[in-house]
Amino acid sequence: MSLRNRLLLLIALLLGAAVFGTYLVSILTAGQGALGVVIALLIVLSGAGLAFVFVSRMINAPLEKFRAAVASLQVGVYHRELLYDLLTRNDEIGQLALTFDRMAREVSTRDRRLKSLRGIIPLGVALSAEKDFSRLLETIVIEAQRITSADAGSLYLKTEDNQLKFVIMRNESLRMALGGTTGKAVSLRTVPLVDEQGNPNHNHIASYCAVTGKRVALADAYTTTEFDLSGTRAFDVETGYHSQSFLTMPLKDLAGEVIGVLQLINAQDPETQQVVPFEEDEVLDSLVLITSAALSAYIREESLREEINKLRIEVDLAKQKKQVDEIAESDYFKNLQSQAELMRKKRKS
Repeated sequence: MSLRNRLLLLIALLLGAAVFGTYLVSILTAGQGALGVVIALLIVLSGAGLAFVFVSRMINAPLEKFRAAVASLQVGVYHRELLYDLLTRNDEIGQLALTFDRMAREVSTRDRRLKSLRGIIPLGVALSAEKDFSRLLETIVIEAQRITSADAGSLYLKTEDNQLKFVIMRNESLRMALGGTTGKAVSLRTVPLVDEQGNPNHNHIASYCAVTGKRVALADAYTTTEFDLSGTRAFDVETGYHSQSFLTMPLKDLAGEVIGVLQLINAQDPETQQVVPFEEDEVLDSLVLITSAALSAYIREESLREEINKLRIEVDLAKQKKQVDEIAESDYFKNLQSQAELMRKKRKS
């Protein structure tokens, strides 16, 4: 029954009670004197008081719950349970509660995104300054999991022989952490970017993402037929895990070349902790950009360092050869050679 109908019914009951009270007063006062009038009035007033209390509770109770929900939203800790009783109602109060709940969750989501955005710039500075490559890779996955509320995350790097190599693997539910600063290597096989015939490998999510440079989002990995997820299903069988929602993104250098792939698994609703599909998020886009830039800069720096070391070795070898040639051409060295030759002849004779 709607709130309007409830109020109309209550008004009708009050009118009926007033008519009945008037009739009752007339009966009691007929030959009963002042005492009868007082008793009748007390009965009527008691009924009116009970009706007032009922109406107050019917109106004030929902208002108190709305007030508590608004207060929690103001401090950034909105909980849907505050309006649970109202959300199940089929009247105007229930509709209002549903509207408020939807608005409150949107506000909470935007608030979390704003907080994350405020942390993106310091994170970008920290990643750019990070000199420990293992820690850099680990931080990329951890921050991506935090922003998307992902239960698991993996990071692949593209190798020179056109493979994707697992370098980081994390899973909060399984308390699994491999690669990075853990000292535990990821033992999973690499993913080839081309098949045996030399064609682009579109069978696996990560390889498709790396080959095409496109982002891939799956709401439920067990219902897709587009990719080969036999490895994921085998992992789930072995560990008891259930890999459901996926978000796979390419990491590119400044030239637009894919240098790695970031994969997140099982986004969780912050309120219910249920697995939900990944959503498009400008905060995550910003994270991908700064992590790609940091990773690209580190790889470029490492490549430059290797070139410098190689050049230094070549210079050192050339310098050593020059020194050897100078020694070999000296009179002292030639004299030693002559003496050594005379000694060899004496031994033979």
